[in-house]
Amino acid sequence: MRRTAAVASIMFALGFLGVRLARPPAPVEESAPPVREAPHAAVPAIAAAPAEDASPKTPEDLRARIEELLAAVPPAVSGTGIIAGRVTTRSGEPLPGARIHAEPAGEDGRGEGDVPTAAVLDLIARHGRSREATADAEGAFTLAGLEACIYEVSAELPGYEVHSIGGHASVSAKSGDTIQLIGRRLAEVPVVLVLPDGTMPADGRIACLDEAGKTWRPPRTSLFLPRGDYDLKGSASHEGGRYESAVRSISIAEGRDVPEVGLALEHKLAIRGLVRVSDAWLGVRLRVSVREPGEDEDSESGHVDDGGGFEFTGLDPGTYLVRASRFEGHTAVERVVELAGKDAAIELVLPPLSPDDYTVLRVLAPDGTPLSRYSYELAWPGDTAHRKDGTCWLFPTRAAQEQHLSMSVRVRAPGYGDRRVSFGRDVREVVVRFAEPAALEVTWSALDPRLARRDVVDLHFSVELVELETRQKHDARARAAAGRLRVFGLPPGMYTAAIEAQCGFSTRMCSTEIDLRSGENRFDVPLGGVSTLTVVVDPALRGKDLAIRSLGIDPPISGSSEIGDDGVAVLPLLPPGEYRLAVHGSSSEGDMRVMLPGPADVRFEPRPAGGLLVLDVEGIEEAGLRNGDRIVAVEGAAVTSAPALRAAVLSARSRRTVKIAVVRGEARVELDVDPDAIADESHRFWPVSLPTR
Repeated sequence: MRRTAAVASIMFALGFLGVRLARPPAPVEESAPPVREAPHAAVPAIAAAPAEDASPKTPEDLRARIEELLAAVPPAVSGTGIIAGRVTTRSGEPLPGARIHAEPAGEDGRGEGDVPTAAVLDLIARHGRSREATADAEGAFTLAGLEACIYEVSAELPGYEVHSIGGHASVSAKSGDTIQLIGRRLAEVPVVLVLPDGTMPADGRIACLDEAGKTWRPPRTSLFLPRGDYDLKGSASHEGGRYESAVRSISIAEGRDVPEVGLALEHKLAIRGLVRVSDAWLGVRLRVSVREPGEDEDSESGHVDDGGGFEFTGLDPGTYLVRASRFEGHTAVERVVELAGKDAAIELVLPPLSPDDYTVLRVLAPDGTPLSRYSYELAWPGDTAHRKDGTCWLFPTRAAQEQHLSMSVRVRAPGYGDRRVSFGRDVREVVVRFAEPAALEVTWSALDPRLARRDVVDLHFSVELVELETRQKHDARARAAAGRLRVFGLPPGMYTAAIEAQCGFSTRMCSTEIDLRSGENRFDVPLGGVSTLTVVVDPALRGKDLAIRSLGIDPPISGSSEIGDDGVAVLPLLPPGEYRLAVHGSSSEGDMRVMLPGPADVRFEPRPAGGLLVLDVEGIEEAGLRNGDRIVAVEGAAVTSAPALRAAVLSARSRRTVKIAVVRGEARVELDVDPDAIADESHRFWPVSLPTR
């Protein structure tokens, strides 16, 4: 009954929101120019609006109300699974009282600021499947009543930032898993906002650079922050005026609270206005800026809104120069504004453009018809405006017009390539006409008959073409049985072509340069020298994947092929070299060495693993491992599988480093490795037998 009532309340709130958001906006007085919120140069100061009523008026309000209603409804127990774990500091001290939350992994269908009906129903369903628990005196917790799915587990504890061992906000886990969460103590930073008369505002806002802001309430509000340096800024609305503080810098040491931080608010003023133009260019790249007279640079600048309105806030009393322009200084107008005690409202009128201010760019297809889809890049300082008729107006800066006798522009159109055109500074129209595009047909000779007999229907060929001049990429893909693939609409010119065969893994067939001319082009893929390997596996392993990894081949070949019901797996189109075969997850970890060219049919007879081969250290270089290392022991205990390595590393998480022994070349090397660096990197290691060469 409680759940039914909550759902009914939620759907009522959703309908109410639709009514509220559908109401037309209140009319704007003609005497007040339209304005747009302009950010302050340092930190956006957002004043908290006084509460009118508690009903939801925005999607964010509705979402908060939905979550409030759901919080009163206990989730129904529908599963029997359990996830257990502990919440501790990095040194192992328990963190009792931490609140642990588990929610089924996956997208919830909500967009930013959007709560459609389907997402509301999804939110209700996810709440019914979510679970919560509280850590006991030892930091231990148990999440019960779980279904057979993946959960995202996170935790909260006032004054702490709780994350996974790897530093992530949550941990992915399923029933039966035991997880570890690490809490990092945050420093408390109490903040007080004070008005010029010594009183406090009714409410305000604290902005912390590089961190999310927070609403301020008297007499003080605390921020909880990790170690580091921060810049704080306060703001508030009071008696119709806007108040802001100067930026206050603080430093936080690990685990130490900060004395109370007082932010003195000062009254700030605003300049609001309207830019009018006498032609049809209103709202198209109009710029407005403000600076103090005598200064060389603007203190603030921005674009006007579609109605020509602008606003500069957070200004001190004084004299300001407001300047409006369009297209890098063309047809600019200025106004001196005095700010003293109250905001100012002004109007700026721009004269019409002159034909001498710009050059018209026209882009044509090979048959002379105008193209509207193209991009352009100027080789000189300036601005551009794309017109509805497909032309582009180019506006060089005044300085560029004075310094350059000629200009150039690079134009690119899909399917036609790009062209660079130079023209004199007095030229008022430039026409770019593209040539006919090229098409490429890639073919390959007959494939090994065993591929058809084994019905390897997922075998594909793909081509990636990269233009040498622009580095633009084009690609296409087709089934191998088709015997060919085609790529259309290519700009004529020189390309690098990389052709691969793909079937559970990718094999680079060739990489070459091709000169494509307008019209039809053809390239035949050389298949000489490649081998198709048939591997006979124990039928008890049918349905599993036979993994393959090349050694010493660039680019490396890595992937798998499913073992059929007859215990056979086919690995097609392999270039010469050394390969390792393995069935991960079988009863015994190990691999088999295969050299190609060699026998076309082999029986899978793995040898016991003698360690873990390091395949790729990119991104974990700080661990000290190198590609080709063979991990043989952790803290003196032998390891021969990725799960064993992870378990050994996690058991040493309370220490800053774990000792790992590797064989590098012919030598044994001892490394001190941060456990977090490799705990979740199992995909980088391969259980390998000897020899590795």
